[in-house]
Amino acid sequence: MRNPVRDSAITRAIATGIPARGFHMNVAVPLQIELLGGLGFDFVFLDAEHGTFSLPDIEECCRAAELYALTVVARVPAADGNGISQFLNAGVQGIVVPHVDTIAEARLATQSCRYAPQGLRPSGGSRASSFWRGVDDMSEALVRANANITLSVQIESREALALLPDMLAMGGIDYFTIGKQDLSQSMGYARLADGFPDEVLEAVDAATTLIHAQGGKLKDDVMSLCRVNKLLLDGARQFLRKAQQ
Repeated sequence: MRNPVRDSAITRAIATGIPARGFHMNVAVPLQIELLGGLGFDFVFLDAEHGTFSLPDIEECCRAAELYALTVVARVPAADGNGISQFLNAGVQGIVVPHVDTIAEARLATQSCRYAPQGLRPSGGSRASSFWRGVDDMSEALVRANANITLSVQIESREALALLPDMLAMGGIDYFTIGKQDLSQSMGYARLADGFPDEVLEAVDAATTLIHAQGGKLKDDVMSLCRVNKLLLDGARQFLRKAQQ
């Protein structure tokens, strides 16, 4: 039986406890993925909340990533079921949902990421599954597809912190991402040039302890992430220093 579903580096990282290595992009440049793809990275992170990505851009980035067996993780703009479905159909295998402040939003995210019986993801064929060509056992194919999709929700407000125990009990969230900058704003602090207020750090530490105590994982437990912008700047600075010598 042919199953076109690709293995997820993030699923593997969760299972093995060895963080996957990836790079973050906030501009849709598939050629950058091809340039970096052969260096040994495990995944690429597309930031469609803060970056400039259309749905065709997401598809082209997925095609470039697949050339090098890179798993594609994408932060979607919001907790929107249709949007999440479109990203998954384009080839994304890891969904990150920002600003999840209610149980309803968390449940929507979990249901949108996986096929029944684990969720309510629409099961039409798409390029992500090679349109289900040649699949004899659809039930088995959907099970494997579910196993290779990961979901992270971002905790970025006082309200989300208060609901964290309920989110952990709900299940379906593979790892949590704590957005310290927006959490700081929610707690009444303006963005600092460097570091965070003690109250924010204490809240993050408490959330981290709770998540780990309940058997959950955080972003840093499953991935090590560098930013393409920083790679470019670091390389440029190194070149300029050498040119001045």
